[in-house]
Amino acid sequence: LAGCTWFQKGPSMKMRYLGLAISHMVLGVLLIGCATTVTSNKINVVPIEPEKMGIGGVSDAYLLGGDGGDLGVKIICNRDKSCAMFGYGGLGPGTVDYTVAMESPEHELLWARTYGGTNREELRNAIATSDGGFLLVGTSRSLFFTGLKIFSPSREPRPFLVKINSSGNVEWAATLGEGNDYMRDVYDAVQTHDGGYVLSGYSKAAAPVQARNRNVTVVKLSSRGELLWAYGYVLGTSDYGFALAEARDSNLVIAGITNVYDPKGDAMLLKINSNGNPLWAKVYTA
Repeated sequence: LAGCTWFQKGPSMKMRYLGLAISHMVLGVLLIGCATTVTSNKINVVPIEPEKMGIGGVSDAYLLGGDGGDLGVKIICNRDKSCAMFGYGGLGPGTVDYTVAMESPEHELLWARTYGGTNREELRNAIATSDGGFLLVGTSRSLFFTGLKIFSPSREPRPFLVKINSSGNVEWAATLGEGNDYMRDVYDAVQTHDGGYVLSGYSKAAAPVQARNRNVTVVKLSSRGELLWAYGYVLGTSDYGFALAEARDSNLVIAGITNVYDPKGDAMLLKINSNGNPLWAKVYTA
C-alpha cells in the first residue's frame, strides 16, 4: 500500500484514498503470467431463418457462437458503417473465450475470432481506439494460455486486457494482479487524450480493512498496456466503479455504487484528476 490521506466531503461522508501498488503487470510470453492470448477462428456462423425466429422482414442475418452458451456484450460501428460485435462464449469443454466478429457495411461477415486460454475469459466491455483497433477488457481464470484446450486449470479471476487491430490481430495483452490486494474486476475503460487507457472496477480491501470490503479501483495504463498508476477509493464498505468518462479538462469521472449511507447501496460519482488524485465525491440517496 502507498500512503493514506483522509478527505472530508460533506458533514458525514468520508473518502479514504488508497494507493494500490500492483506488484506485477505481466507482458510477454509466459506460461504462468497469462499475458499472451491464443486466438482462434473456431466459431460457427449459422444463418437465421426469419420465419422460424418470429421476426418479419429480417434478411442477411446470422448467429455466431460455439459449442456452449454465447453472450453478446457490445456493438461498435465505424464511420464506414462496418460494425464489430463483442461478447464471450463456450467453444469447447471447460473453456469460455472473448469473441469478436466484424461485419462489413454490406452486412457480410469479414472475420470472427476468439481470444482466451485454458479456462474462462469473460468480456465486460470493449472500446474503439484511436488507431482503428479495439481494447477488450474483462476477467480471466486461465492458469496459462495455450492452443491446447484439452484441460482447463484455473486460478483466481483477475482483469485481462487484449488490444487488437482492425483485422482482429493481437497487438498486446496483459493481466492485472490477483488476490485480495489487487484489482479484482474491471467494468469500463476509456482511451485518454494522451493515447493511454484508464480502467475502472473494484478491488478487495487490503489490511487493516476487512477483507470482505470492496473499493472503487482506477488503473492508468500506457498505450502499450504498461502500468502507470493504480488507486483505490473508499467511501463505504462496498464500493464499485461501473462507468468511466474523461472530461474535457482531462479529469476523470467514475460512476458507481456505495453503501456509505444505505447498506443496500446508493449511486455515487467520483471525480479525479489525470494523476488519480481525488477532486470530489458525491453520493445520491433516495
